Amino acid sequence: MARLPALVEAIAQHDYRPRSLIWHFGKTVRTAKLILSEKTGTGAADMTYADAATLLMAVGGAASPASAEQAVSNLRSLVHSPWDAIDEMKREDLSDELGFMKPEMTFGVALETMIRHADEVARWEADYIRRSDRSDADGHSGFDMERLALQAKRAMAPLTPSIVRPVQVIFYHAGFGAEIHMGRPWTRTVEDDAFHEFYVAPTDRFLDAPTATNVGTFTIGADLLLALKSAVDRPTKVIRRGTRSPEYR
Repeated sequence: MARLPALVEAIAQHDYRPRSLIWHFGKTVRTAKLILSEKTGTGAADMTYADAATLLMAVGGAASPASAEQAVSNLRSLVHSPWDAIDEMKREDLSDELGFMKPEMTFGVALETMIRHADEVARWEADYIRRSDRSDADGHSGFDMERLALQAKRAMAPLTPSIVRPVQVIFYHAGFGAEIHMGRPWTRTVEDDAFHEFYVAPTDRFLDAPTATNVGTFTIGADLLLALKSAVDRPTKVIRRGTRSPEYR
């Protein structure tokens, strides 16, 4: 199992921000006792999928480490928010491949579930891309969105902008909302084998929140979910030291 530095490294390899900043997020949530262990070094506890989700919520939901604790608290409180009965039916009709997303979950639990099942998420995304037909976009708006995604990909190559990814987890700063899309967001009303969900706070959660006209977002994809799962599952390296000479015992 991983220690905290391994989770920081997994995120840093998929994040445009400096590794030192990601580590600052990690230290902040550890100090706030939001993850399993406050200890460092060989005495530190192994990290879990829940710890990986917590660190990801801090990194994704906060604009800076100073607001990480509040962002995690906010994101953990978010509940799924179906738009109407159609959304509820689509959840029930999810394919067996995405069966792990069927239960009604808070955003924190849903994120932990996606990390736990990151192998299946990555396979589903690869299959989705293979079977997608861009010429069969849903109407003019669907065609325009697909075209925009391809233009963004070409303009930013070799980077992959989030709009291109079928699997997206979107965090609203500072944890005021979240989205999970497994499938193109603009096809959510016509797909029965994909997962699309918005997560919002209970009505009294943000009564004292400051008003703002602009709220930042941060998006991650299946690659980071898979990296975090791999880090958690990787055996912790134990450094074995040789026997000390008698004169130094």
